[in-house]
Amino acid sequence: MEPQFAYPLAPQGVDEKIFDTTPAFRAGVLKTTATIVLFVITYIVLLALAVCLAILCGYAGLAFYRMAPQFITAILGLGMAGVGVMVIYFLLRFVFTYAKTDTSRFIEVAESEQPGLFAFVRRISQETQAPFPKKIYLSDDVNASVFYDSNFWSMFLPVKKNLRIGLGLVNVINVSEFKAVLAHEFGHFSQQSMKFGVYVYNVNNVIYKMLYDNQSYADTLDSWARVSSYFRIFAYLTTHIISGIQAILRQVYIVINKSYSALSIEMEYNADAVAASVSGTVPLVTSLKKLNIGQVCYNNVLNYCHNSVPANLRSANFYLQQRMLLKLFAGEHNITVKNDDLQMSEDGTMFLSRSRITIKDQWASHPSLHDREKRLKELNLATNTITDSAWTLFAEAEQLQTSMTDKMYETVTFKAKPQMIDPDVFIKEFDNLAAGRFAEEYKGYYDSREIGPFDTGEVIKSDQGGYTFNELFSDANCGLPARINSLKADIETLIKISDKATGIRSFDFDGVKYSYKRALDIQGQLTPELKAAEHELKELDKKVFAFFYHNVSPAEKQAELEKHYLDMFAAEAETRHDLQLYNEVMNAMNPIYGERRFNEIYSILLNVKFFEDKMLPRLTEVLEKAEKFDLTEYQIECIDKYLKSDRTYFTKPNFDNQAIAVFNKAMHAFAAAMADRNFVIKKNLLAVQLKTSRIYP
Repeated sequence: MEPQFAYPLAPQGVDEKIFDTTPAFRAGVLKTTATIVLFVITYIVLLALAVCLAILCGYAGLAFYRMAPQFITAILGLGMAGVGVMVIYFLLRFVFTYAKTDTSRFIEVAESEQPGLFAFVRRISQETQAPFPKKIYLSDDVNASVFYDSNFWSMFLPVKKNLRIGLGLVNVINVSEFKAVLAHEFGHFSQQSMKFGVYVYNVNNVIYKMLYDNQSYADTLDSWARVSSYFRIFAYLTTHIISGIQAILRQVYIVINKSYSALSIEMEYNADAVAASVSGTVPLVTSLKKLNIGQVCYNNVLNYCHNSVPANLRSANFYLQQRMLLKLFAGEHNITVKNDDLQMSEDGTMFLSRSRITIKDQWASHPSLHDREKRLKELNLATNTITDSAWTLFAEAEQLQTSMTDKMYETVTFKAKPQMIDPDVFIKEFDNLAAGRFAEEYKGYYDSREIGPFDTGEVIKSDQGGYTFNELFSDANCGLPARINSLKADIETLIKISDKATGIRSFDFDGVKYSYKRALDIQGQLTPELKAAEHELKELDKKVFAFFYHNVSPAEKQAELEKHYLDMFAAEAETRHDLQLYNEVMNAMNPIYGERRFNEIYSILLNVKFFEDKMLPRLTEVLEKAEKFDLTEYQIECIDKYLKSDRTYFTKPNFDNQAIAVFNKAMHAFAAAMADRNFVIKKNLLAVQLKTSRIYP
């Protein structure tokens, strides 16, 4: 019996021209074809040269032995021949490797287990005229993708693709959006240009292994060198020949990926057109927005679960907690929730960048969400939306969620049998974080920034606060901090662009295209803007203080408000100093994570000790006054353990990873505690401002 489910209808009257390939698509196919041919020619030439080298080396080795037949000349002759053999081996061994996707963290589902899902997927495959996937896997993340196991022969023989569906994505979208997302993936299935993906994937796999993933070859070379000290000379020579081959292949790697990145973007647009033709424009647009939100909530739950491991706590159902955060997110961002479905507007794009600079990323394989939305809206394909949760297509949805949660914890080690995270405690903690944001009346004016210190006495005398609340907290004024951050980011970007080594040759600023040589000129325009905006913000902070000070009720509370400001200025200065200590000692420790000689390690750790000695008195003070600094039990434990340790991180020839972990935990705990304390002081001040004001709003 065919499973029963609500299936979204396709739009009517779809113009077949939307599937026509664009000039950019066709150009991408030609360029990608040319780069693959370039690789084949380069590889054949290198292989031919390697064969010639092997023949010459073999002939030279034999001739050398015949000149004076002795044991030592036999060894040297074999060494010469070995150079040619090892170079050929290097070129051939990676071509026939098998690239298999690791599915150990996936759950494979069968049609007998999920008949509704399979029937749904089958109908989409029929509508998109794409082959049904070989296998369907479920993963824990917020994604859906096509993947396949690949080897040399897959460039010539048909490759059956697998479909991966992330439960974190299922958790945030409705049935129509689920159809749109899967139809996009089937759009890739149906593309003939997908064959280029197989070619490029295999070519990249071969070159990548030759360049970076060649430890097994290095071990073979090392084993050869250890057979005899004479062979070591030839192994050294082989290494230099291989380095030359790698230098050539590295350039080919760059050319291939630049051309394929451009084609990949066009393939994404094409897959979007396929998806929109069967699901409509709106479901695909809203699914793109929900994917962003789902990822934010997924990451927050993941971080929470990670931080709960030391307390011996784990999640029973990760996806229940993700849904809790989705609703919390919706409430904070004024998104309507109806039947557990976020009612997204198809107009506009969430989280748009404020940057005035646009750089075309030559390595990007996907267009931006903004560009995808723009293209989709041009198609304007309307259809009815089914807002039921995508979970309605899955049998035993809750059991699937708990099974995937268990799989996420397979590699986690607990000190004892873990307790389950209480959902009420979980959401309460995130509610507290939400409550930790400053009052919504401030409209983000105070978010993520310091209130620069000023002379409160001077402001009280010179400014009588003759403003209204709405004048001070207008949209323009509340957007000033974000504008400053955007200007700073743009200036940093322009400095990077001006460096020719970045490879960026042009950029757009305010819609006008410029050469990278003009980057510093544009920076010169933005710097005065930044200074003016920072001055404007500083003066606005003073006006806000004057407004609230002169409108405090009762008037006796004026001194209390001023004291709150002075306490906050002191706390901000203290926090700046504390974070400077933290950054200094962390920056001193960071170099040990690279490959270092013993003398370099000792020099690095000597520098670490210098900054630790600066940090220790402050850590001791904070621990002794744990209540004042409102330290958590975990923070107290981390700092105390560090202070009691001998702080020895290296004993030749090994690092003490446990000691380094103690160091990192203590430093992170200290930085978090200081930042949290500063936040609480600032939050209390801003709450007092509103509470005691006579004129609000």
